[in-house]
Amino acid sequence: MEKGQPALHIQYSEIETRLTKPGSCFEVMVEDIDGQPMRSWKYAQPSLRSVLESTQAYGDRTFLELDGLQMSYDSHLVAATAFGCSLFEDFDIGIGDRVAIAMRNCPEWSVAFFGAAAVGAVIVSLNAWWTGEELLYGIADAGVKVLVVDRERWNRLMPEIDRLRTIGVERIFLVDPDAQSEVDQSDIEILADFNVFLERPDQDSHSQPLSLPAIDLSSQDLATIFYTSGTTSRPKGVLGTHGNICSNMMTRQFARAVRREALSGASETGVDVDGDVYLLTAPLFHAMGCHSALLGTIACGGTLLLMHKWDADKALTLIESRHVTTFGGAPTMIRQIIDALENRQADLGSLRELLVGGAPLSRALVSHTKDALPDVVLENGYGMTEASSTISFISGSDCENNPESVGPPIPVSDVKVIGPDGSDLPWGESGELCIRGPGVALGYWREPKATEAVFGGGWLRTGDIAVIDKNGRINLIDRVKDVIIRGGENISSVEVEGRLLEHPSVLDAAVIAVPDLVLGERVGAIVVLRQSMDATGDELSQFLSERMARFKVPDRYWFREGELPRGQSGKILKRSLRDELGLDDL
Repeated sequence: MEKGQPALHIQYSEIETRLTKPGSCFEVMVEDIDGQPMRSWKYAQPSLRSVLESTQAYGDRTFLELDGLQMSYDSHLVAATAFGCSLFEDFDIGIGDRVAIAMRNCPEWSVAFFGAAAVGAVIVSLNAWWTGEELLYGIADAGVKVLVVDRERWNRLMPEIDRLRTIGVERIFLVDPDAQSEVDQSDIEILADFNVFLERPDQDSHSQPLSLPAIDLSSQDLATIFYTSGTTSRPKGVLGTHGNICSNMMTRQFARAVRREALSGASETGVDVDGDVYLLTAPLFHAMGCHSALLGTIACGGTLLLMHKWDADKALTLIESRHVTTFGGAPTMIRQIIDALENRQADLGSLRELLVGGAPLSRALVSHTKDALPDVVLENGYGMTEASSTISFISGSDCENNPESVGPPIPVSDVKVIGPDGSDLPWGESGELCIRGPGVALGYWREPKATEAVFGGGWLRTGDIAVIDKNGRINLIDRVKDVIIRGGENISSVEVEGRLLEHPSVLDAAVIAVPDLVLGERVGAIVVLRQSMDATGDELSQFLSERMARFKVPDRYWFREGELPRGQSGKILKRSLRDELGLDDL
């Protein structure tokens, strides 16, 4: 935080002071970056290559698991090294060349990611939910030379093989158990089998193990291009450096140490590496899944348990059978887990931590969660791709008592709020939240105007309206573009959504502006009801009228079957909803 900011809650402040003291593994130092003093983690890894090499320490411990199939840290290191060497030696891939990954969550995603990063390539993380045309857009926009795809993504792209060649793609690696036979029979000369890197046996005592080529990687070198979820415009590629990502890796290790304090009060360094099993629900192609979960798991030598697709009943089975210690997801997923627990018996005694993000956390959900899982530590976090994931977090009793807060900023970040004219606002007033720190990305790929608008002046403009309270905690109010102005009154869509989620029949909700000739905008709500439950618009309006001013209550409701559309971070894609409803045409 900047000088003059209010003091944090005393408990968290004491923990932070102890964990970041000189000589600790979370020691914070001050560096000069572009003429500005910047705090950073003293012992953060310098590059993703060094992160990969550090995994030798974990040996045959299970690193990744999907559908019962496990990959150890050793096997992952061997496979990633083999892939990196092939990129470097066979395809002349080096620092700055783009290698794209288009896959659902699977161990091969991580192998491709670290193998490419280790030789200096820039990993282009493509959204696996995109259509073939959208995938082509990302591949062309980033100037990809090598592409790694799974079966489903290949089926979408195969009809456009000539366009891929024209774009400049030189090699496509297919991840599939049957890939070899298909590659052998294919007349597509740029198609290859990724499995050869996984099947490479550990070298015997008479052979020399593969070694990564000697390259001069800097923490300032570009490492990734992660595309934003496109909530307000076409996806833009966010430029992340090795230093950005490794800083967030250290942040997640710090957050884990804070949670351990909440569990036992005994952690001094947070370096407890035994037994962590993290059930991942976020996609690896999103910064939260990659930078926080994947890298965070490596930081503690844990196991990352993958799911192809979210299913609450399957998640319960995995938590019980695989003794999951940490589970993370959007509030909707937490709610579905609690609902599923009401209909079946499950031993969740191993579960220690629930990490929530992507949407506001309601007091009702906190209460239901603690009733069902009283010994679990809750953490509510806030982040974005442009900040390499984590900006702030709040955990333990602080989270339970302040669910509307996303906590104080992490120790290596500064925050401020600004008014519409860009001027700094005093603490306690609402304005656009801005941050700076070692996790803030370089900007947007080939988007100089957007880069200047969002990253200009040394601060990242988040697009979120927030208030910093007297204890230094960030309280999010709304997205700048999602504030509804009804007859001159500003209405927070997040506030209305939070109240709707308190209704016992509501599973999920999105509140949007409906154009109106008289008032300018009215409040509209898209609602997803819980299974086997019912509610009408009139009933919801009556419920809300008892809890908030009448002008904030929606004038119109749409009841939706199935899930709301969400981006990779879990945020609702309100632009897609407006398009579906034809509201922008009114």
